[in-house]
Amino acid sequence: MKTEIIVEPKKNYGETRIYPKCDMAKGFAALLNQTTLTPANIQNIIRMGFTIRAEYTEPRDELTMLGIQP
Repeated sequence: MKTEIIVEPKKNYGETRIYPKCDMAKGFAALLNQTTLTPANIQNIIRMGFTIRAEYTEPRDELTMLGIQP
């Protein structure tokens, strides 16, 4: 089983949203009945042993505040 999920953080109206990019990340969002993942969701996914890889087009400063490393 692949233990890495890929997400894309984007800033919307001043708030950072974390969008799932890979099938596994989309599966987590579907299980949670959400279209985006929250920082709390990300922390729980990390506790389950998954690593998070962020692919983004926006500045990285906002992401490091959420604990997501590039």
